[in-house]
Amino acid sequence: MPVVKTTGLQSLSTESTAQARRPFSDPLTALLRVIEVQCSSLKLLSLTADEAAHHALCGPAFYWVLSEPSPVSVSVADTSAIVEQGDLFIVTASGPYPLAFHQPPTPGHLQPTSQWIAAELTFGRNDVESLVSLLPPLLKVPSAMQHPALKNVLTLLRHEADVEQAGYGAIADAMVQTVFALALRHEQGINGDACETLFQTPVEIGIVSTLLMMRNHLDSQWTVDQLADLAGMSRSRYAVRFTEFVRQTPMRYLFESRMSRAGDLLQQDHYGLKEIARLIGYKSTSAFSTAFKKWSGKSPQEYRKQV
Repeated sequence: MPVVKTTGLQSLSTESTAQARRPFSDPLTALLRVIEVQCSSLKLLSLTADEAAHHALCGPAFYWVLSEPSPVSVSVADTSAIVEQGDLFIVTASGPYPLAFHQPPTPGHLQPTSQWIAAELTFGRNDVESLVSLLPPLLKVPSAMQHPALKNVLTLLRHEADVEQAGYGAIADAMVQTVFALALRHEQGINGDACETLFQTPVEIGIVSTLLMMRNHLDSQWTVDQLADLAGMSRSRYAVRFTEFVRQTPMRYLFESRMSRAGDLLQQDHYGLKEIARLIGYKSTSAFSTAFKKWSGKSPQEYRKQV
């Protein structure tokens, strides 16, 4: 396979370079791959009006309103929305957030039941809070089942909420990621070909792009100069803005990503230490072992035995 030389970067094949760079023009894909949206629980909520009036939303999560007798006001941070039967909304910020009913329940009267599908969300990395904070705190898709793509996903998601079968967790993760992406498309006016940028400035796009590049190529010998060049910024500006967004320096983020990946690989017996070191960018097993012990408090061998 032909190899192309890229200034400031480790040589990559033409095919892998194209694959690595393709997401850079799509900030939504870049963001979702970095934050790794996952579903920690999926359930059907059935609440009477009294119960719903005292129920608080917990975020991050998404909710699909299957049946609701009266409109409900949801307020998160400085954003609020009125949700009704059939609406889908996602809370990206941490909760809890109380609900406000436009028609409060009448004491002593027979109360209809509200039914919502609720999915609690987590993020696969604990160092992405600043990136998540770039998202709108509250996303709403009215009459979600009228959107063809969402209709198919939500139908399957409801089935999984009703009956937990083998593979339930993996399917829930995939469906939640799809719902999350489609809701953001709707919010930002994004379509499949071109979009208004999810982020407000080229600086933000550049930082997310370098996060994805580091994550996909942990074996590359990255420097701050190379990353700044990819992001289209000076070295000093990139270092400052990266730290503001990610709350870690670029090299600390790279170190944490490498060690986290090493921890995953050590749980698989068929990877030797030399191979793991190579895959995450260390030229020697001893250098990798020293770094891993500094990170975890255990040598790679001790860590592998423990898990």
